[in-house]
Parts: sequence; structure tokens; C-alpha cells
Amino acid sequence: GIHGNEPGAYTSADLLKNVELAKGEILLVPRANFLSILANLRGYNGDMNRKFADVPPSDPDYPNVQRIKRLISEFKPDAVLSLHDGYGFHALNPSCWGQCIVIDAKTYAGIPLYRIACAVAKEVNKSVSKRKWKIPVFNTNSFLPTTKHPEQRKALTFYCLRDHNTPAFCLEVSKQLPDLKTKVMFHLLML
Repeated sequence: GIHGNEPGAYTSADLLKNVELAKGEILLVPRANFLSILANLRGYNGDMNRKFADVPPSDPDYPNVQRIKRLISEFKPDAVLSLHDGYGFHALNPSCWGQCIVIDAKTYAGIPLYRIACAVAKEVNKSVSKRKWKIPVFNTNSFLPTTKHPEQRKALTFYCLRDHNTPAFCLEVSKQLPDLKTKVMFHLLML
């Protein structure tokens, strides 16, 4: 729910609100950017997922960003999963963000992000027959000075890693999947 025009993401989180876990706890923030969801816009006040590095108190998204940061700080999660609906199919075009698991580094502070993401992708891909719907891992190398994606240094996943040493993954489904049900299915498979 960080991006209001990505219904597969926030609908998937909504479905998990009443799930009973056999072990552990889950904290859901399914509609973190509610105004953007109502407006069906990526960001009503700009891209909220580019405000985790620095957001001035005058920014309308400031309270929501601070609330998410406070939840992470207080809850101390074992992992953070940021759900999104991206454009295209990464398996067909590496410049597209849809249908992949995005990581900021292969490893960070001893956390094997790539190995974990590959294990999830491998399990999900067992039930996927269409090549373009396969889930690859997309490493943005956000911590490297030569990254092609410096904007990711302002994102939730980067913040979780850098400021809390918390494993964080961005789960992307494609906006070009045929319907909301299929988008939700892929989010739930990755989750």
C-alpha cells in the first residue's frame, strides 16, 4: 500500500489480516498510503517509497513514513516484505520491475539476501508454466557507488537494511497480469 495504484499488493496484505499463524507474529501495514489508494495514484504527494532516507516534516507523507519507521524500530521484525505491482515482466526485459523479487545487495551484514530470494523464487517458479510469469531475482546493488538505481537508497528496503540490519525484500508482481486475482495469487505465493 505504499503505492496507491498497485492493488495486487495492498489486496494481498488485506487478505492476511485474519490469518492465524502456527508460530510467530506478523505485522501488516496493508494501506500505508491510503490517500494514494483512494486516488489510485502511485503517490498522491509524490513517491512515498522514495522518502525513507529523508522526508521533511512539512511533507504530507511525513506522518506515514515516520509511523512505518517507528513500527520497524519497535517491532524489530525478522524480515520486511514490501509488496508492489511493477511494470512488465522482468524475466523478458531486465529493465522492467514486474514479476521479480528485488534485493538491494547479494549479501548485507552477513544476511544472504540473494540466497533467500533465490530459494523463494525457485519454490514459486515450480508452479509457474509461462516463461514471462517466472519470478527471477533482481539485485539493484543499491549500496554500490556504481548502482544503476541510486533512487533505491531512499526506499523502505534500503532503510531496513542500513538502519536496522533487517532483511528486506521487495516482492513485485506485474501490472500486466490478466487480473487482480492473478496478481494476488502471485503475491501470496511469494509470501
